[in-house]
Amino acid sequence: FTLYGALKGRSKSGYFSVLIFMICPLLFVFITPDAFPISSYALSAYKNFEMLNVHMLHIWDPDTYSFPPSTKEEISAILNQYLSSMVQCIMKTKGTLDKFIGDAVMALWNAPEEHQDHASLACDTALLMIKELNCLRMKWEEEKKPLLNVRIGINTGEMVVGNMGSKEIFDYTVLGAEVNTAARLEPLNKEFGTRIIVSESTRMKAEEAHPWRFVFRRLARVVLKGRHKPLAVYELIGLRDEADGKTFEMIERFENALDLFMDSMFADAKQSFQELLKIIPEDGPSEAYISLCNEYEQNPPLQGSGGVYFQKAK
Repeated sequence: FTLYGALKGRSKSGYFSVLIFMICPLLFVFITPDAFPISSYALSAYKNFEMLNVHMLHIWDPDTYSFPPSTKEEISAILNQYLSSMVQCIMKTKGTLDKFIGDAVMALWNAPEEHQDHASLACDTALLMIKELNCLRMKWEEEKKPLLNVRIGINTGEMVVGNMGSKEIFDYTVLGAEVNTAARLEPLNKEFGTRIIVSESTRMKAEEAHPWRFVFRRLARVVLKGRHKPLAVYELIGLRDEADGKTFEMIERFENALDLFMDSMFADAKQSFQELLKIIPEDGPSEAYISLCNEYEQNPPLQGSGGVYFQKAK
């Protein structure tokens, strides 16, 4: 695929808009003849940021857009609408689109332009994406098209960011263990029946930047696939200004039940989660813990590991 292929069939007036879309607009601020000469590919131009935010977005169930009577053209149109909307959300919150991975989107904050509230911006983006997707789903439902859903994982930590690749082709991207953490948080939503999961570092940094802006639910101490140490993770529920009393009551009751689970009191925890389901009938995390309590009652975990959740799949 060449630049000619991307521009073919467009008028001269459309060339620049395509280039703007293909190249992160923020880079125009940083690229100068002195800092980034044409003869250099600047493959070593990277920086080890103390804190960088990575945001992974993936379609909940890829099979949903392969159902008949969807044609290839219809699937392409739906995906383009979805991806265009998600990228607009990233740009509205000063994020940088890293890449598309099939139908997945990877974005980052705090690079190349630094923002002290990068964790908060990533959380804002996630909530905006859910809102925009809900609007798209209403439109698709009226048009009798497949309905897409998404999972989002967000992590904050030290990462290497810069231009990486070959002399001929390279990307502005991020590397590091913290990037992989975000990639594992995204599919964790499927196990808990949630839509947005963030790491403890993201929650702390977001609340540090904007105290009381977001509503988080303590979800688990989880050992991610391929890891050995547990990580505290949270569900991002929404904005505090938009939450009602029922939401805070649900969080309080859930976390009380979670404390029982952490103390290996599985029968009591299960009963508390079941009571919560009477208030919120389809609460995914409660259902997940009831299942886990049933398993642990039959096959108790090793001593000292009862309060840890082990991720089942990437």
